[in-house]
Amino acid sequence: MRDIFFTEIRNKVREITNFQEDAEMLMAAADKILEMLHLARKEGLLALEEASDNLGEDDFWHYFREILICIVDGFDQEMVEDICLSRYFKLDLKGAEGLVYLIFLWGALAIQAGQSEYVVTKILQSLLPLPVLQIYKPKTWKVELTHTEKMEKLCQREPVVDRESEDYFFHHMADYTFANLTDADMKRLLKDVDSNELTIALKGMDGKASKKMLDNFSLEMQKMIVEDMEFMGPVRLIDVAASKQKILTILVNLINDGEINGDNYSHLSAFM
Repeated sequence: MRDIFFTEIRNKVREITNFQEDAEMLMAAADKILEMLHLARKEGLLALEEASDNLGEDDFWHYFREILICIVDGFDQEMVEDICLSRYFKLDLKGAEGLVYLIFLWGALAIQAGQSEYVVTKILQSLLPLPVLQIYKPKTWKVELTHTEKMEKLCQREPVVDRESEDYFFHHMADYTFANLTDADMKRLLKDVDSNELTIALKGMDGKASKKMLDNFSLEMQKMIVEDMEFMGPVRLIDVAASKQKILTILVNLINDGEINGDNYSHLSAFM
């Protein structure tokens, strides 16, 4: 599908003779995908059914509605691709209209796959012709902190558990351990940590430990993790503790296997 898709993208871009006239339609398509992504991540894929009913009646939006309904009805990715590409070739759309259909299809598949807003925005930008990309500013729905501001806020957090709590020692020990791992040991640890467990643990981790973990990811991965934390919403402290325990267990196993030097983390002896 990927080869066919990108071949058709190139063909449709070549057919466009006036990017200025078609820019508004292409940017509106990209913004609508981001809007639907925001809704799906917030309320689930089923929320797209009602939202699709509110799209316009012309062909421009009708194409997107058809694709969204396939996703809401539970078709798997391969079936959505087969149905929608067959429909695309039957319609024989030219120029910007054909490009819009392909953008709708790729965007809908990204929504179905649960891609982050950051990743989908980058995908959309890569699909827009350069003259359109130069004037396109992705739509947002609320005033967002910059990534740097979000990181600063995360990395300045105080411990989430009160000193009087019976769980304080465990959380303090876990956060202390994560904050004091060497960068090399942290990178090795993170290779084996499930992304969902990491997100839950970070929701209840103090600033120093959060900084140590996030500093060992690329900027793109940091943005994805922070976004996942935001969309996850509140989590129970018991779930945070369970995720931290799983990460500590992975660390202990790596020490026992000799992949990480345990001499630096003697306080973990109770777990070894």
